[in-house]
Amino acid sequence: MRPVVTSAAQPGHANEDAVALGPGVAVLVDGAGLPAHLRSGCTHTVSWYAHALADTFRDTLSHADTDTRTALARALRQVAARHGPGCDLDRGSPSGTVAAWRIGADAVEYLVLGDASIILTGPGGDVSEVTDDRLATVTEPIIASRVRHRVARGLATAPNDLREARRAAVEMTRNKAAGFWCCHHEPAAAGHAIVRTLARAQVASLVAASDGATRGYQLLGIHTVQDVARLAANGAGKTVIGAIRAEEQRTRLLTDQGMKKHDDATLVAITVTATSR
Repeated sequence: MRPVVTSAAQPGHANEDAVALGPGVAVLVDGAGLPAHLRSGCTHTVSWYAHALADTFRDTLSHADTDTRTALARALRQVAARHGPGCDLDRGSPSGTVAAWRIGADAVEYLVLGDASIILTGPGGDVSEVTDDRLATVTEPIIASRVRHRVARGLATAPNDLREARRAAVEMTRNKAAGFWCCHHEPAAAGHAIVRTLARAQVASLVAASDGATRGYQLLGIHTVQDVARLAANGAGKTVIGAIRAEEQRTRLLTDQGMKKHDDATLVAITVTATSR
């Protein structure tokens, strides 16, 4: 079984998703592909940031005596320090979302920050998704308000206008009180991550997914979360991503709403045995 399946949004473009694996540990970072002018304080690429954070968080999470939020905070602090004095991170720098797990002898811990997802399958076959919907919750009203103002001024709203409204809403609300939280350069963001610990016997399989790999059921209507859980856990994650790519080509649903036609897509899957003893 291939535990990781990943696909860049377009051939020849850098994949801004990154995965780091260790014994009992998996980290998926989905780098936020914002245009360069919104990252003007930093010379590093989104791909560099995603890989640096994935590797560093994997290492801090590998210490079983460190709780997951603390491990993420340490990783964010270390990656921020790696930028160096030539980067003014407050002027704009790469960011991302994260989904991670740590599997011990008796327990499974997971963490989600931002709109990446953890998909869990229980021993009875029940499937649940854990994701952080604060990005959509706080930005959609801002986007809708901008559209209303355009209508009031007699202006049409094209997909490019919606795209710019989305970007502006993200910049206004990222890592702020009453906003949404993601991995950037503030270690305090880790305190807003969704975390949970389950008995190992409660988990049959785990899937970490970037939002490019969940858009099949979140946006496009071609999958269910159960489909993704089953296919990824059975080593058929490539089938999931292939279906998404085909639908992205066929439909204008995403681009008409100012969303990316294609997105980097990554699935990380593991089957969890009842005990490691």
